[in-house]
Amino acid sequence: MSLNTGSRAVVCQKTQLNKAYTVTRITCWWLVPIQHTLWFFKNNNSPAEEEEEEKSPIRRFLTFRATMPLAEETAPALMTPALSTAKRALRSAIKKSLSKLPAELVQSQSQTCLQTFLSLPEYNAASRLSVFLSMPKKEIDTSGIVEHAFQHGKHVYVPYIHRHSTGHPVSAPTSSVSAPSSLMDMLSLSSLEDYRSLQPDSWGIPTIPKDSASQRADSLKEETGLDLIVMPGVAFDESFKRCGHGKGYYDYYLARYHQSRTDGRMPVLVALALKEQVLEGDQVPTDVSDWFVDIIVTGDGRCLRRSREEQVVLN
Repeated sequence: MSLNTGSRAVVCQKTQLNKAYTVTRITCWWLVPIQHTLWFFKNNNSPAEEEEEEKSPIRRFLTFRATMPLAEETAPALMTPALSTAKRALRSAIKKSLSKLPAELVQSQSQTCLQTFLSLPEYNAASRLSVFLSMPKKEIDTSGIVEHAFQHGKHVYVPYIHRHSTGHPVSAPTSSVSAPSSLMDMLSLSSLEDYRSLQPDSWGIPTIPKDSASQRADSLKEETGLDLIVMPGVAFDESFKRCGHGKGYYDYYLARYHQSRTDGRMPVLVALALKEQVLEGDQVPTDVSDWFVDIIVTGDGRCLRRSREEQVVLN
């Protein structure tokens, strides 16, 4: 349902969120450049199901969001506090849900996700790719991707996070993208042995040592660039939105990458997710600085794609 009244518009969209909830989203555009989104949930559960559902952290996030107007997209300076709060609530809900997963289930989903990923035409056609190195638990294990890529002669780059200096090119193409206190670059690994020699950081993530960083190829400084980036995240949805860990590393890196490319070509962005990390419909709160992913590969074997036309519009 859409109602236009000259200076304002109201759009009402009803969506079956999952078997338990129907969500009605009402979006209002007023005279001021702020978009407010209100969420109302109709409970489709039986009383017994409702009692169990009350314990769900995802339910608590959706209830929180249902009561909270968000200023989005058209007024970045005004929407920041509300959007930050919504993202924190989502991260908290998803992380709490993931904390209950047994290690065996995460490993099983990782194997399923790996097999689906390795069958992607985009991966098989890529000669240069970046792969996030996973945390020991509660995240899809990417070690198999790194090993397979080297075994098939691909060039592999991995994230390297560091404090940026005044001499580092950190400008971004839009004012809505603010520089984080630390930067992420994609630096090359020379071999499978090089990968296996990396030591874990405080999060348990294999990390390039600082003393070798300057000796490695930097994807931003190479003319050929990357063909594909394998991305992590806390939450995703079926509209290809991504909620990261809150540091802004990937969004800012992609803004810098886009600015550095004279041909405008961007790598294919592939997200790997446990099935518990993927929300139905359009649920992840975002603003104009958040990059959409192109493909989501899930732990239950699904592969979600969006068209190239959508990629141009959304990113």
